[in-house]
Amino acid sequence: MDAQSRLCPVCLDEDACDERGTILGVGCENRHVVCMSCARKLAYVAGPCGCTNKALCYCTGIELNCPLCRCRCRMQPRHVLALLKGSWESAQESAVRQSPEDAHHGIVMHAVAGC
Repeated sequence: MDAQSRLCPVCLDEDACDERGTILGVGCENRHVVCMSCARKLAYVAGPCGCTNKALCYCTGIELNCPLCRCRCRMQPRHVLALLKGSWESAQESAVRQSPEDAHHGIVMHAVAGC
């Protein structure tokens, strides 16, 4: 992955992915990725989700619209934690400190938003 394709398409300053293609920011279902800083600025409170199966719903009511394809990205708790902490690594460390038995289940590993 070249340096240009790793840059955030919004600010063009921050890396949205690393050189291996690992997502450092938040991505939509179409694999468009923005950096954490821009994701924080784009996120908004949307209210209750429209999921029909509430038993499987992990939506937080916080969303962002992809700046490239405009698809709606629903933030799950792991996304919100990463946005608050500033990175997926910091979110993972926090999750390990909070509940070590859940940390190995990848609760903050997946960076693509959606229900």
